[in-house]
Amino acid sequence: MNKDLKIKHGFTLAEVFSVHPKGGRKYAFTLAEVLITLGIIGVVAAMTLPTLVQKYQKEVVRNQFKKSFATIQNAINQIQYDEGRLIGCHYGGLGTYAATDECLFLFREIQKKLNVVRSCNGNALRDGCVKEMPQFAALAGSGCGGFSQEVIENISKVYMLSDGSSIITYKDGVMPLFILDVNGIKGPNKIGKDLYGLTICAKSGSLSIDCRHKYNDKRVRIDACIASSPNDKVYFKNLDEIFK
Repeated sequence: MNKDLKIKHGFTLAEVFSVHPKGGRKYAFTLAEVLITLGIIGVVAAMTLPTLVQKYQKEVVRNQFKKSFATIQNAINQIQYDEGRLIGCHYGGLGTYAATDECLFLFREIQKKLNVVRSCNGNALRDGCVKEMPQFAALAGSGCGGFSQEVIENISKVYMLSDGSSIITYKDGVMPLFILDVNGIKGPNKIGKDLYGLTICAKSGSLSIDCRHKYNDKRVRIDACIASSPNDKVYFKNLDEIFK
């Protein structure tokens, strides 16, 4: 055996693809082997990437929901402190009080307390506060008709906040209900993904948008009046799933 022949078992990438290697004998991958390896990597990436992207998107929604939720609740707390009373626009707890003038007052004050960068008092579609909402068309004529497509696009008040989220009132703000759109006018505008229905409840003498106490059920859904289809793939169905 020629003692001057040096065999090297590790190579740099440049050496692997070197046409005229220097030194002793070298072993390199063939082009076919490289292509096969890249193909396998591509298949694995194609299988795992959608799951990773969906998980990331879900966490973005979770964090945005929690941030907007806290911002709105803090605004309501400030309003109650300023008023020194339980405003008569709520469900549950101490009974149901949904006086039109009280709810209109509450949402006017919420608008003042929040950092609203744009508002639409009706004609939200025309004025660019919402995109078309065909997913709510079926609510027309139902007990939740105040969230129908026609109403949202033409009657509801929409507050676009500085954090990118939006509040959409039931009709023009006459009920203790609203839709929280965690990313505003951006897509996908899907119930249970970036659109959530929230209720204002009475809790220990104060207004709260955390209504898990309402039926003594921590799984109370967060799709008030805008229930998603059982076949829809949603991110979150209740507050426990978000605040776990």
